Amino acid sequence: IDAAPGIDLLQVGHRGVNLVRVGDAWAFRTAGDLAFLMSRDTVQQRKLSRAALDVLAIIAYHQPVTRAEIEDIRGVETSKGTLDTLMETEWIRMRG
Repeated sequence: IDAAPGIDLLQVGHRGVNLVRVGDAWAFRTAGDLAFLMSRDTVQQRKLSRAALDVLAIIAYHQPVTRAEIEDIRGVETSKGTLDTLMETEWIRMRG
């Protein structure tokens, strides 16, 4: 079976999906002029809790800082959820 004519037909522009060569293989890709339809522009806004704001301020001022030092400064235990929230939003990262 000679697939070349079919491949040539699929490579013709003016389609929403194009057949492109990727290395030794072929792949379907969204046409460049329609790529904006595939992007997700939604930004999820999350309000930080008072505890998360406190922890973030302490880290910004005293960095690098350990969890024990944060708890010592705040005078209360810092929940794992607070730190997880800040790491998920990429406001902080764990080191060491």
